[in-house]
Amino acid sequence: MAKQLFPILGTDVPSMLGRGHERDRALQVLCRERPGHLSIVGPALSGKTVLMRHLADHFGAGDEPFTAVIL
Repeated sequence: MAKQLFPILGTDVPSMLGRGHERDRALQVLCRERPGHLSIVGPALSGKTVLMRHLADHFGAGDEPFTAVIL
């Protein structure tokens, strides 16, 4: 069986492919001097968890003013 481009089953969260606009908008909201509230909503299997995991990895690197990431 061929490897799926977007694996949606299993316990691992796949890496983010695409969604650059959504990622950039979320980073813009979260990296302001006074960060705003961010809600990620969408239908099932639309990539919400993948986007949240990508943002958590970004802030977990320690380059931003956040000290913790909780999903």
